[in-house]
Amino acid sequence: MSDSAFESTPKGGKRRSLRRADEIVGLTLDDPARITDLFECVLSDEEIVRMRASDALDKVCRQQPSLVAPFTDRPLSDVSRIGQRSLQWRLAQMLAELPLAGVNWRRAIAIFK
Repeated sequence: MSDSAFESTPKGGKRRSLRRADEIVGLTLDDPARITDLFECVLSDEEIVRMRASDALDKVCRQQPSLVAPFTDRPLSDVSRIGQRSLQWRLAQMLAELPLAGVNWRRAIAIFK
């Protein structure tokens, strides 16, 4: 699957649908290098893409937190600045799965205050 196809997977369909999020989870777990593509989708300009990608990222994090752990700074910086409630909710769930300590723990607490 090309990068453009990976990003287009969460587009379209009904707004409340998680359209093919499980497929994206499978692709990411099969090829962990795709985690960076998934983070890029979470930062998309399109709200619906961000919602679906964050759902997929949360599911990846629950199944294999070690894939997301090296990127802990991304949810604590880039992703946390997006005011979308569905994304913030997923971020909170992901951070609960990640091994946070010291500065990162304090950053996570500050984000959710």
